[in-house]
Amino acid sequence: MAKAKTKIKKKSSGGGSFQGGLTNLIREAKKMQYKIEKLKEGLREEEYLGEAGDGEEIVIKATINGDLELKNIEISEAAYNEDRDMLNDLIITAVNKAIKESQTKKDEEMNGITSGFSFPGLF
Repeated sequence: MAKAKTKIKKKSSGGGSFQGGLTNLIREAKKMQYKIEKLKEGLREEEYLGEAGDGEEIVIKATINGDLELKNIEISEAAYNEDRDMLNDLIITAVNKAIKESQTKKDEEMNGITSGFSFPGLF
């Protein structure tokens, strides 16, 4: 009686597919890095406005760029009717609002690139 031969296939170690996956991962990371650099450049050029008022009108307008540098501050005539402490508070409020607007825009743009994943120290 003849014995039936059975072939046993060895499982692949996956070396080729792992390397291919790693290559794709590196390629995607480089694309993401390029997009992030372009985003940084674009955000640097943008300006963000923060405003503060006395309850009746806007008396302080602060403009910053994407590098968080104060580029302009406008003080209305009405601001000079405020006491010194109130004027200081209004200036701080306007600058902080501009910074917050800049950070919100950066976060929204980054989430679009990274699909919501957080990469500490990346940006």
